[in-house]
Amino acid sequence: MKKLTAILAILMLVFTAAYAEALPVENPAAEERNAEMTFADVLDTESIQVAGPGMSRLFVENYIRENPEIIWDMFRYLEMLEAVQTFTETYPEAENYNTYDLATGEVMDLQAGYCVTFHQNLAADDPFGGYTPEVYAAMIAITLNELGAETVNVGYFGNTEISFVCMDKEVALRFAIRHNQNSIYCVSTEETEYNPKYNSELNPILGVE
Repeated sequence: MKKLTAILAILMLVFTAAYAEALPVENPAAEERNAEMTFADVLDTESIQVAGPGMSRLFVENYIRENPEIIWDMFRYLEMLEAVQTFTETYPEAENYNTYDLATGEVMDLQAGYCVTFHQNLAADDPFGGYTPEVYAAMIAITLNELGAETVNVGYFGNTEISFVCMDKEVALRFAIRHNQNSIYCVSTEETEYNPKYNSELNPILGVE
């Protein structure tokens, strides 16, 4: 019954999308490139498109309007919101400061790429309150498509958060700005690059002003 309700909610997103204005999107690159780029290179051409988790539904509706084929991928991720929320209960042996494969609970052996997410906190102490299962599922499908990511991961850094690896740094940088992310993480250099356009009021994170 719970899953049926979520499916019906996704279908409502689909129907609503027919009346929404589309947001511009980019196709992800399949190969690692643009390693020399920084946020400074994309600041003039990018802005926040998803202004807090409450805007995710509208973003999904707009995206479906332009990319209806993404609908079928959404159904695969209906249980992902709960899986991220309960990750440490499901895998109590998981240690902080690691990235895990959400499907298996195993530490990801990442060699290259840039870690980024769409997830925004409703409040610093309420990281998931801004999402419904169907919107979260849709955002996962969209993010995989936009970043060219191969797996759905969990970043466990104080709290669990869904995470993806993008092999194109420019795509990761632009995505981070559009989705109001604090930063991206470079796997090969183990360096974190911070987004100057990040708005902490829209996506409050513990310890970040």
